Amino acid sequence: MEIRFENVFYKNKLENINLKLNNDKINGIYNYNSFIKLMNNPKLLEKGNIFIDDKVYKNFDPKIISIVDKDKGFYTSKVIDEIYFYSKIRNYKSTTIKQDIICWLKEFGLDESILKRIPHSLSQTEKYFIKIICNLIYKPKIIIFKDIMNGMDYNNRKLIKKIINKLNEEGILIIVTSMDSNILYDLTEELFIFDRKKLLISGNTNDIYTDIEKLNNSKVDIPVFSRLTYKANKEKGVNLFYRKDVRDVIKDVYKNV
Repeated sequence: MEIRFENVFYKNKLENINLKLNNDKINGIYNYNSFIKLMNNPKLLEKGNIFIDDKVYKNFDPKIISIVDKDKGFYTSKVIDEIYFYSKIRNYKSTTIKQDIICWLKEFGLDESILKRIPHSLSQTEKYFIKIICNLIYKPKIIIFKDIMNGMDYNNRKLIKKIINKLNEEGILIIVTSMDSNILYDLTEELFIFDRKKLLISGNTNDIYTDIEKLNNSKVDIPVFSRLTYKANKEKGVNLFYRKDVRDVIKDVYKNV
């Protein structure tokens, strides 16, 4: 599965954008609003083309693309009805849908009793997990996580990361969008950073977020761990590796003390 932008222009927000995202790696997009708007409505495109698997992308197909938006409201009065609603409007039918729902609840550490609850009685984290399940049940081929993981604690972030990796291993094209460089550094393997109309930087996430001098020159937000490691190496002479987990950073510090 692949998404390709060729010479894409959109209003005064994107100018001559060329990029390629595929399901080989987990993709991240920083400064993502225009990208999501075009994926949600390709008719907004003013010039150039967007391709999905070499086919021109002209109309949004919710059976192919899912946009998981944690800020989107609920449409029904029970959690189970909400999950079925998403599948129904996409004309998705399966004899195993109930079993699939229960399996995903277990993946997220949720009890089956949550299905009978009123959506507005859920915690913010539970709401987000249910929103993800709603979008997973009908098995889309592309999933865009909009502004993911904001406000979540360490354990829930770890759980989300595990599930995203699982989906990627199953061949789903994953796109993580965020304005938080720490989240993108932790979750993604390929990164696209937009600035105003341009695609400013793209490439391997680790390579991008360890080139601190280039990021400083480009005035790009730098992840906390990347900045900490850079300062330790350059200013303190402490030989640290670039890590994504605070526990690994602490271990490296102890080894160098």
